[in-house]
Amino acid sequence: MPSTLGIDRAVADIPSAPSSALGLSRREFAVPDLVSTFSAVSDGVMTNEVGVITGDLELHTSCAEDGTLNLAIRYVGANEWYTLKGADYRLHDPRDHEVVHRLLVTLFDRPRAR
Repeated sequence: MPSTLGIDRAVADIPSAPSSALGLSRREFAVPDLVSTFSAVSDGVMTNEVGVITGDLELHTSCAEDGTLNLAIRYVGANEWYTLKGADYRLHDPRDHEVVHRLLVTLFDRPRAR
């Protein structure tokens, strides 16, 4: 599957999205949730729940009006979401959400080091 370094879609209201799974109202978000797919083949992505995951992955980010950033990842087509290692991510300005999302996808979608 080819990687996409752009944003695949903005998520409106999908029950399986991490924001709704966490019981957060859509009104709490300043900007739409963003979702991108990519292939993590080198070092993978570290999650809190299962450790490192690799392969075709989907990154989901959301940002609240206060800048609180929620990061979740799953295998493409899977139902179970995992959280990225770390906690309490906050942006100084919620308008930076899209830039941070693109930055994360670019970092995760890198070729294997030789």
